Amino acid sequence: MNKRVGLSLALASILAGCGGGSSDGSTASTPDSFVGIFKGTTGDSRTFVSMVLNDGAFYDFYSGVPTTTTAASTTAATTAATTTTTTNAVGGVVIGTGSGSRGSFATANAYDYQVTTTGLSTGVAASTLSASYSTYASMSGTITHNTNSASNTFSSTYNSTLSTATPSLGTVAGIYSGTVGTTAGGTEALSLIVLPAGTVTGESASGCFFSGTVATHATNNAYDLSITFAATTCAYNGIVMTGMGLYDSTESTFYGATSKADKTAGIIFVVRKTSSSTS
Repeated sequence: MNKRVGLSLALASILAGCGGGSSDGSTASTPDSFVGIFKGTTGDSRTFVSMVLNDGAFYDFYSGVPTTTTAASTTAATTAATTTTTTNAVGGVVIGTGSGSRGSFATANAYDYQVTTTGLSTGVAASTLSASYSTYASMSGTITHNTNSASNTFSSTYNSTLSTATPSLGTVAGIYSGTVGTTAGGTEALSLIVLPAGTVTGESASGCFFSGTVATHATNNAYDLSITFAATTCAYNGIVMTGMGLYDSTESTFYGATSKADKTAGIIFVVRKTSSSTS
């Protein structure tokens, strides 16, 4: 396994009372919370989006490692080389549940679902996480794989717009295109449709088809996902997976991750809405 691992961040939630002043002269308490949606980067320059719920559950989506290529000039007019940097939108996701307070968080209940091979080993790795946070502002930390102590750092900023948004099927409904990856290894193009009634269907470039449901979560700006793979060319033929999704309205992007109940496999997708009409 590469020394670098998919990173992320994992968060839990503690929201202390925000009492106002009282007649006895007491002062208002300071909120203590790392619930919400955060955006940032990892120690090896991956991008990530982290979603932390009231009950301490978290989904931390991270990209692949950026790759830079240099090509020689193809014209006689210039000798300058062209440098291009590309990033696979899907690298993996860290899923778990944690708890913490007073600016510190730690959990031994995290799983790193890795799908890309650049800078990562594929598969699922039980992990621990330690992080520090500033309420409604920022968080940073380290995630470490249990088996070989491979680790990566992360830092991120609280996104108020996404953290305070209310999820709805009308908002997330639409036609999407993007990337999907599995812990069996590798990524490919994905077409996804979410209907206003809560039905979701997807088909990858290799012909793998899945269908299922999407529903608004009871709390936070989050969506519950359940999908079943068709018994065709899928890596997980006939398997049912459950998980969660996040819709980033600022970028019209839907992040989703589902896994088997025994935590031995999972898929991650990042897709952008191309049309709000599903008719």
